[in-house]
Amino acid sequence: MASQYDAAVAAIDSGDVETLRRLLGEEPELVNARGESNTPLLVQVIDWPGHRPRAAESARALLEAGADVGIRKEPRNEPWGLREFEIEDPDGNWFIFTGPVPDSDTDQSESGTSD
Repeated sequence: MASQYDAAVAAIDSGDVETLRRLLGEEPELVNARGESNTPLLVQVIDWPGHRPRAAESARALLEAGADVGIRKEPRNEPWGLREFEIEDPDGNWFIFTGPVPDSDTDQSESGTSD
């Protein structure tokens, strides 16, 4: 699979989304494969922002093929008033993101905006 992984990275680097889709179709487990540097393909796409042509299309192809984005617990509202979700990075570290639960009942005049 190493040569398939390298071919997928080459397709990502060159913006050849069609080849990337073909490789993913031929070998579905490639979508979450990791190369010698232990880097998943999705991270290859976003690792060097602005330097990979058609990066958004490559990311979409990987997501549609089932790339693991690391979400371990979906966003949820907790009873103590926070919205939380948990992700795992490629090294296995877990992160919890929290923020206040948006109050959909807030009157716009209270938020400082008006019609």
